[in-house]
Amino acid sequence: MKRLMIVTASAAALASASAFAQTTDETSATPQYTPEAMTVAAVAPDALKVTTKEEAKAFAKAEFAMIDADGDAKIQKAEYLAAAKSAHAKAETALNETLGAADETVDTAQNTIDGVLNAPASVTAEASVDAEGQVAEGDTDVETAEQQFIGLAKDQETISEKQLIEARIADFKEADANADGKLDADEKARFAEIVKFGAVS
Repeated sequence: MKRLMIVTASAAALASASAFAQTTDETSATPQYTPEAMTVAAVAPDALKVTTKEEAKAFAKAEFAMIDADGDAKIQKAEYLAAAKSAHAKAETALNETLGAADETVDTAQNTIDGVLNAPASVTAEASVDAEGQVAEGDTDVETAEQQFIGLAKDQETISEKQLIEARIADFKEADANADGKLDADEKARFAEIVKFGAVS
């Protein structure tokens, strides 16, 4: 009886040690994620997805993390302008791709018309935004990125996360035309227009 108990206990100990070794091996093979790898800064926040005040706060936090390149919990003017420049570059690329696709569509339509009518036709397309994805020239009330920074910083050298959250909540309220606490499609578009980066000189 004693021998049976000793054999059983030994088998249990061996099984336990084997399981521990396997778990240790699996753990070492599992990727270890660092805070840097998990940061929301990797994903640009989308203003058009903001519907509620809580989402406006979350948008501001993600926006702050994206702009605060050195992770020192404050946005310097240079960081804000760099983020604005990057956003304009992405908007320009997207606009050029859209216009390129539109040109191809126009060319295809032109060829079809020419083929059917055997006569030249004129088809044109105009963009409502400039090359930087901003409002077309003539809209003088659009703030520059530098002016936006000054307004957000409130006469300070940097912008804190709290300041940006407060600003985005105020922007949410401005966009919420019917004051029902949630943004419909038109109000979302208005919010996105308010929070987009101004031009960088």
